Amino acid sequence: MAEAPLVDAIIIGGGPAGLSAAMTLGRQNHSVILFDSEQYRSAPSEALRLVPSWDGKPPSDLLAAARLEIKHYPQINIKSIEAASAAKRKEGYFEILDIFGTAHLGKKLILANGVCETYPDINGYRECWGKSIFHCLFCDGYGLPDGRTSGVLAEQLIAIPRYAIHMAHMAAQLTSQVTIYTNGNSEVASGIAKELGQTPKWKTDSRGIKSLQNICGGGSGIEIHFHDGSVVSEAFLAHSPLTRVRGQFAEQLGLELTPSGEYKVKSPTNQASVEGVYAAGDCMTNFKVTMNALASGSVTASCVAIRLHEERYGLPSLH
Repeated sequence: MAEAPLVDAIIIGGGPAGLSAAMTLGRQNHSVILFDSEQYRSAPSEALRLVPSWDGKPPSDLLAAARLEIKHYPQINIKSIEAASAAKRKEGYFEILDIFGTAHLGKKLILANGVCETYPDINGYRECWGKSIFHCLFCDGYGLPDGRTSGVLAEQLIAIPRYAIHMAHMAAQLTSQVTIYTNGNSEVASGIAKELGQTPKWKTDSRGIKSLQNICGGGSGIEIHFHDGSVVSEAFLAHSPLTRVRGQFAEQLGLELTPSGEYKVKSPTNQASVEGVYAAGDCMTNFKVTMNALASGSVTASCVAIRLHEERYGLPSLH
């Protein structure tokens, strides 16, 4: 059986970063295969923010528009299928197997496969995520009526006082009062209260949380149900859960990760620790927002294009 044709680049991930990378490579007439599992971190969100001309529109609209534009580039092949594995062959190029076992070959590999969350073990958190629990207060929480209050969930990394206080400061820009909930951890509550000082703007609550529930109907927000039977309502909870990169590509390719679990890349090329592998979007940064994903996809693809040109014409690397 003949091998699959060798394309210039394979992109894993069809979110903003992957689509931006594909279009950038297409503008230099490079052949591209893009794998889109159609699993998007933005799926729970109702509206895009921080993207000029797309403010308030559904995230799916941006992806659909980008895919429609990419149809004008016949050298870009979008496959609505999940990439299952990646390997670097002895020839120096990459072999990607899709979930049906079909092999695809590329000179370069761009990982734009995003991340998925590891939620705190609190009943109802998953259902509230992206609807009344927000990780980015540039994107969500703006425009509430005067007098609304909010909370910060001091769990996982946000249990570190400086991170909890950072989120409390941002929430305080949007609501009249902020409560930092430590879910039964009185030591964390004491440490945060000590650093915040005495002020009516912030307070801590160390009661154990039984469950979280979206407020539906005429209002919006979140209900916090405590083990003591009491219930508190907030406009939103601010919390940034732990994340991990999607798939097993780091293990398969032997890629280094950062302490927070993203692909470790070199600036300015966004090349990972294995030559020929690059990363873009949420999987290579702590700043996980759409605008950054779009920008990093284009930057990464530009560097890939330059490297392809250098190799084709026998030139030394600029980076």
